[in-house]
Amino acid sequence: MIAFLVLVLIGLITLYIKILKRRSLFYLARVNAWAAFALLIGMTTVDWDSFIVRTNLRHSNPGEIDIDNYLAMSDKVLPLLYANLDLVQEQMARHSTNRVRWVEHLDPVAFRADLDAKRDRFLLRIQEQHWQEWNMADVRTRTELAELSAVGTL
Repeated sequence: MIAFLVLVLIGLITLYIKILKRRSLFYLARVNAWAAFALLIGMTTVDWDSFIVRTNLRHSNPGEIDIDNYLAMSDKVLPLLYANLDLVQEQMARHSTNRVRWVEHLDPVAFRADLDAKRDRFLLRIQEQHWQEWNMADVRTRTELAELSAVGTL
């Protein structure tokens, strides 16, 4: 939503410049296309799943967070969820006091079992990968999971 508003603002500014300096329609299309391209490239540099989970874990009203969505996110959030299981359990406790319950995972044991199953699927996928499938995000996730396991958090 914010990206769209930024593009609209850039479009209005370039339209103003086009009118003021009598530029062509090609100028307007070229500058706005480059702005959209730069914005899209910039947005790919952010790990959105981890950003969303961190934001949700710090939310001021834990009863409003979609706990089920944690398990639907990419494997990159596994270390973050394991390190903050106490906050997830607090969110579950707050959800259980809501008048309308719209999440499925309200039992910390069941959530932990599903999280462990997600972790096991990730580790199996990593183990069966070919070298062409290597990526830094998986290595970082595996390393952080190993560190959490060594500490005894897992």
